[in-house]
Amino acid sequence: MAASLFTYSSTSRRVIPAPNSPPLPIHIKATNVVFNPDIPEVHRGLGLDDFVNFLASCRLRYAISDVPSEFFPEQVCEFYYTATVNEENNAITGTIGHGRHFVFITAELLSAALRLPIFEPFSEPPTIERCKRMFDQLGYDHSKAGTRSALILRQCMTPGWKFFTGALCKCVGHKSRSGDQLSNYEQQVVCSLLLNKRLDYGALFFDQLVQLLRANVRADQVPFPRWLALVFDKFFAPEYFSHSRNPIQCPRMSVRMYQDDPLDTDIGISDRMREWIANPYIVPSLTVDTDEGGADGTHMDHADQEVDHHDASAFSELMSLTRDISQRLLRIEADVKQIKEVLLLSPPSSPKSDDAQKGGDTDDDADADDHANGEPNDHADDEPSTHADGEPNTKPVIRDSNFAGPNSPAATEKYVEDSEHDDEHDEADDECQILDMNFIDPLIPVQQESSGDLEESHPILTDSVADPIIPVQGEDSDVESEESHPLSRKRKAADADLDQSQTDNSSTVKKPKSIVSISNLASEWNMSPDQVKQILDEANQAQLLKNIAQADESLIQHKLQAKGSFEAQMQKFLEFQSKAQSSQPSSGSSKPKADSVLDRIDRKRFEDVLNRRICGDKIIKVKASKPRSEKILTLLITRQGSQHSYTEVVKRDELIRYGYSEWMELLDLASKQTSSHSSELTCALHLLIRKVQRLDLVPKERPQHSGQRSSVPRSRRTKFHVDGEDILVLDFGAGVINNSLPLGVDPVQHQFISAPEHGMYYLDKNRRMCFQRTTEIPKAPTTHLVDLRQMCMSHQDLSGEFHILIAMELLNRRQELLDSPYWTVKIEAEAEYEEFLSRGVLI
Repeated sequence: MAASLFTYSSTSRRVIPAPNSPPLPIHIKATNVVFNPDIPEVHRGLGLDDFVNFLASCRLRYAISDVPSEFFPEQVCEFYYTATVNEENNAITGTIGHGRHFVFITAELLSAALRLPIFEPFSEPPTIERCKRMFDQLGYDHSKAGTRSALILRQCMTPGWKFFTGALCKCVGHKSRSGDQLSNYEQQVVCSLLLNKRLDYGALFFDQLVQLLRANVRADQVPFPRWLALVFDKFFAPEYFSHSRNPIQCPRMSVRMYQDDPLDTDIGISDRMREWIANPYIVPSLTVDTDEGGADGTHMDHADQEVDHHDASAFSELMSLTRDISQRLLRIEADVKQIKEVLLLSPPSSPKSDDAQKGGDTDDDADADDHANGEPNDHADDEPSTHADGEPNTKPVIRDSNFAGPNSPAATEKYVEDSEHDDEHDEADDECQILDMNFIDPLIPVQQESSGDLEESHPILTDSVADPIIPVQGEDSDVESEESHPLSRKRKAADADLDQSQTDNSSTVKKPKSIVSISNLASEWNMSPDQVKQILDEANQAQLLKNIAQADESLIQHKLQAKGSFEAQMQKFLEFQSKAQSSQPSSGSSKPKADSVLDRIDRKRFEDVLNRRICGDKIIKVKASKPRSEKILTLLITRQGSQHSYTEVVKRDELIRYGYSEWMELLDLASKQTSSHSSELTCALHLLIRKVQRLDLVPKERPQHSGQRSSVPRSRRTKFHVDGEDILVLDFGAGVINNSLPLGVDPVQHQFISAPEHGMYYLDKNRRMCFQRTTEIPKAPTTHLVDLRQMCMSHQDLSGEFHILIAMELLNRRQELLDSPYWTVKIEAEAEYEEFLSRGVLI
């Protein structure tokens, strides 16, 4: 059993456990881990690379490898301890932060946090019977199960698939023990990946979490702790980090997972994985999805929304181009073969000559070749030519690789297609479609077929790779049959073109029989047969090298043609860009387009800065400070009202809302101070002034201030509430509450005083300084109290514990809070009041 990473024992009375929560303590164990793609040096090159690369590029690659910025296990444990399933909203609700914050999780939030793929429409998950059939195809050994034959055990798998399933289940599983057994949920995840199901993984993971929370006896181990932390980190960051402490590292997958050696255990599968994940998720729209297209499974996949989307016409154009290249190469190779046979003075289908080169091969291939060309199987005309001295002519003959050898493309293709249709008499299923077809590189089969015939004559041209499996008709196939698949149609067209070229050249192939022998040439040229033979050998080799060079050049040219479209478009784009740049007037004062856009935005924002003032009262004092817990400068701005002065609290970033005259008043006051915070305020004001001067919105020179207010009355702009401003939305008139200012005290925004009257100062929506008396709290509307409480929570350094008094009044209005949009305030108010009682502090 995995050791505990964290043990949770709640001591707060605010944390209310769910009805079926386990008894404390509960644990977080190293079972749901982060995928580790680093293969140990001793296990590299043994076959694990293909499985690791597949996991690193599959559809769940983010869900198995993402980690939160900071992992706070106490928050995750509290949520699991208090989590309940809400049937109406299809959500899981709970609390974090010692019961202070109410959070929830839905399938949509889980999908977004884990960055899961989204498809339209989704597929149904594979059945358990379908999963068992697929595991049998992967080499599952039932004899190793013993008495547990009804289960799916990793110990019964080959080493490669044992590592694959173990690593995946470690990252998406939830169990704390019995890691050798695959649950139904884990079987569906594994099979959906290998069958390339367009599955709603978010709903699958959410339903699994709901099932664990609904258990009659909930386990004392937290399932999916990393996933829960990812949701909190992405969607509930303020609540998640506000009361968190003692973070830990998410556990990574142990290197012991790599201890099994999968070498020579997965015949054929490793080669296909290597091909299909060569360039994962680069051109997904150019590949075939093996999932069912719809109810009848006949239409093709319409969208793959994980990564970049490409137009469907690009696929048709690419397939047409590759087919044309393949046919041209086959014609070139057929011509090269014909020239070789003419130069070597040997019939192309001579069985004895072929047998001499192949080391005792039978005549079946020659017979099949003759029958394929529609000619009778007459061995009397195929006698080998002899020299004058009676020795047989044993010159090397290059045979067509499509008709001989177990490694030829035709033999490889036949082997793969036979392996695909082993079980077609039992049921029409895609038993061979066990891997994600999104990883097929469409250029691989084209390169293999176009250059396969040159492997024996020039092995440097190409590397032999296994032919990818063609999707067959079944429950997980998007195509009707193998006949309609574009790769299958391309292969058959190339084979038909090759047969046609061989049939058309059949008469030409027979011409070497009428050519004179070496003895006749020796007598005609007055040379010995050996000299004639040496001259012919040199000519053959020179011509052969020339033909191979021409074939290489043609192959390179055709490959460049495939890339020419992109390069031509890029060249046109560069030419267009150069012309556009040359057409623009060259001026040293010209600015980039991005700067012009920003200038337009700033000009719109500061268009009335010269005549703007958020308040007509003059600023007579300013004090800058920066608490330790904050990074932004806080300003205490004192204004001279009509009867008395008052102080407002603003942040440095809020100076952008002030007018130019207010900036100059603040600058005059701050320049006379010597503190470091005053210097920072001065720099901020200078930046704002220079910006509006650069935009020609204010005079370049600083105007002289006489210290007297202008006699021209300034028009007051209507002030509306903006998110983030510390002002109230409501404006209460006479008869609602008494918010007049007490006498004998200089008012400071957000400040709490106990004498001469008990209360707190605040600004209303018209930026009028008001005073909230404690005796007037029961008379105030609920919306006013909610806004005032939020203001107090943001400025506790000035308001003190005044928010507790507001929370006590809000608790008397529980039913009203539940019926309003402020239903979450009820939970927070209860938590604040309980904390206050536990401390026993007097306000």
